[in-house]
Amino acid sequence: MSRTGTLLDVHLAARDPDRSRAFYAALGYRPLAGAPNTLALERRPDCRLIITPTTSGDPAPDFLSRGVLAIDFYTHDLDQAIATLTAQGAALWSGPVAYHFGAKPVRHAMVLGPDGERLGLMQIESPAFATWRGETLFSEPGLCPIGAPPEAIDFYTGQLGWRVVSDTPVSSGPMRQLTKLPDDVAIRIVLLDTGGPSQPRLELIVPDAPLSVTKPLRGFLGFHDGSGQAGLYDPYTGITYSIQQQ
Repeated sequence: MSRTGTLLDVHLAARDPDRSRAFYAALGYRPLAGAPNTLALERRPDCRLIITPTTSGDPAPDFLSRGVLAIDFYTHDLDQAIATLTAQGAALWSGPVAYHFGAKPVRHAMVLGPDGERLGLMQIESPAFATWRGETLFSEPGLCPIGAPPEAIDFYTGQLGWRVVSDTPVSSGPMRQLTKLPDDVAIRIVLLDTGGPSQPRLELIVPDAPLSVTKPLRGFLGFHDGSGQAGLYDPYTGITYSIQQQ
């Protein structure tokens, strides 16, 4: 049963919506007319952040938790991206580290947003990102790292129709520094995409240790497809996918 499509929105709970709107404005997000808590990128209005006011929430989950662990954004200048967001009150959580994704050199850091949400900032040298260089410091969201048990892989490939692009064991090095995982925990990083022309991508963090169940501030993702089905629940990660017909 295919559930391919393009990433639509990420839901963020916020104790202070005004503060969150100001913070995400630094990433290029602006409120939609008549919907102050729905933010979108001018160059990609289909990539939205939905702010939900809340009075309480858990801190950012560690990388041995189920569910959405971070939202990654591409940037063409990592140092300037870190400076821009820390000036808005973000805290540097890890990195920067350097590694290669295939043949592409990557610099990667993580910061914590207004409500402890973890944002990955990735500078990748690739011609694919040259189209927005000079227009804005950040592009649309790229990867969403998700803590998941091994069984979740079958859910995404079978129920959602996504495809596995890579399945990489990580034993040491920059990714461990970035995620702050213990040295005695073996993990796999499983990259999935939809195979479509505008591909959302998810990154499953699959450890060989039990995963804790948290109620992170960010628990919902959505994407377009042609089915019109809504509210598809992933029992392995606790994520609900709201699917909207194109």
